[in-house]
Amino acid sequence: MQNMKERLSIPDPEALTAELVGFIHDTVAREGRQGCVLGISGGIDSAVVAALALRALGPDRVQLLYLPERDSHRRSRLDALLVARQLGLPVKEVNISPILSKMKVYKLQPPMFLTPRSIVEGIITRMDQRTDLDTARASYIRTLRGQADEDLQRVTAYCRSKNRVRMAVLYQYAELSHSLVLGTCNRSENMTGLFVIHGDGACDLAPLHGLYKTQVFALARHLGLPESIIAKQPVGDLMPGITDESSLRMSYDTLDPILAGLELGWDDAAIVDSGALPNDVTYVRDVIAASEFAREGAYKPPIRGRADLREH
Repeated sequence: MQNMKERLSIPDPEALTAELVGFIHDTVAREGRQGCVLGISGGIDSAVVAALALRALGPDRVQLLYLPERDSHRRSRLDALLVARQLGLPVKEVNISPILSKMKVYKLQPPMFLTPRSIVEGIITRMDQRTDLDTARASYIRTLRGQADEDLQRVTAYCRSKNRVRMAVLYQYAELSHSLVLGTCNRSENMTGLFVIHGDGACDLAPLHGLYKTQVFALARHLGLPESIIAKQPVGDLMPGITDESSLRMSYDTLDPILAGLELGWDDAAIVDSGALPNDVTYVRDVIAASEFAREGAYKPPIRGRADLREH
């Protein structure tokens, strides 16, 4: 898929950086806010957004929050601190485990913290490997449609509850400091439903919504972010052993060219001629369709009826 990968390249990363920096700066100024708040997770998306916010607003107007919980990987904290140190920004750590415990979220799954993380991750990885690809992809689509079986729905509730609590904390700190919440979701996640309504899908401005994940990687290199962050496998860090790729059952290198081809209006045959597998194209089309409600719900919830303004 060389042709499409060339289209996905960023010809002028400095111009793109300037555009995104200006977007953040102008939005904060237009809304009359003091600055921005974002969750720093140790992943590449939040690292890129933090670097852009720093350029846009300066160190005194950017708040970084690290929001761990019982299942957070130790490396996530180390990576979050690594990015913050490189950018020269302080990090406030707020553990959300007590909130999740009060909500009985941890009762939805076995107490994984009692077992070494490496063992839990190994068990989940082996289960994934034993699952047929078509079956796994069908499960992801059913989850997007709210049609998963009871066990998978419990996993979904387990993960999404953590995501939503984190966003609630971010908004609390934003309200207290008269700031805006910066989103960290990218275009690939948005198009495939790999986000949570009222969780990481909620924000006041979204600098990465126009960039596919592979473009975020390229921008991260241009911004000089640590190579260990760029090389790290993308994860939500909501449950041990679950990665973006294991959720989507597709790598971003395979996914993004297909997404781009579909957005350009190419038919399936043209995308396949560019190097994609027919089953992959069909699957991505199905994922986009299945996640449409999530996108609508995240940014413009459906409403019914209207106020009756007839004269009496």
